[in-house]
Amino acid sequence: MKFWAYPLVLFAISVYDLVNTSIGIHFGSMEERNPIAVKVLETGGIPLLILWKLSITIGAIFFLEILWRKKLASKQVIERTYLIAILAYVVLYTVGILLLNFL
Repeated sequence: MKFWAYPLVLFAISVYDLVNTSIGIHFGSMEERNPIAVKVLETGGIPLLILWKLSITIGAIFFLEILWRKKLASKQVIERTYLIAILAYVVLYTVGILLLNFL
């Protein structure tokens, strides 16, 4: 995979999760399991949850890009970090969906 694709993949997965979670919460078929996100949701509803989740994702991508562009971390370290984040996101999302549907 090209290096520039990693942040796009991470952002796309995050937006996919965000859209599905927002729709599920809106229609009552899903509930948020992240305790921080639950507090955000209780405070400001779905609009604040969307803003919060996008801020976290964009902030993390921005942080990794600064580390790479300022040569504070090697390209390999940043690439590995993106891969770990993508894998963790997919695994946690998949486990969450399985738990929601089968338990």
